[in-house]
Amino acid sequence: MNIRTRNKVSAEFSMSGLTDIIFLLIIFFMLTSTLVAPNALDLRLPKSDSQVIPKGKSVSVSVNKKGVHFVDNEKVAPEAIGEILREKLKGENLTEATVILNLDKEVTVDNMVNILNIGSELGVLMVLGTERLN
Repeated sequence: MNIRTRNKVSAEFSMSGLTDIIFLLIIFFMLTSTLVAPNALDLRLPKSDSQVIPKGKSVSVSVNKKGVHFVDNEKVAPEAIGEILREKLKGENLTEATVILNLDKEVTVDNMVNILNIGSELGVLMVLGTERLN
């Protein structure tokens, strides 16, 4: 009596089910990664053809690419900007006074934010100087 089993274990491995799952995972990660907002912003320097005409007294604050600060073309220490602006705007209506902020392209945002905070504390209008459009 020769009884043979008809169920033989196949030594082959089918990859078709696994490749479908891999492709679905790839599509899922590609779609979800485009929805994630990056931490950096693509910022460009503003250019403008508009002009703000100050109502009251205007004071210019400039920072060059080396980080040297100037108030009305006089070199000052960064810590002294608040006191110098108070002194220059003494006796003026601060709601009508304007501080024009001129920054070099290579100046860090920290410098700009520090000066904007000083202007906010004083309650003056802060205007960012831009290049003219041609």
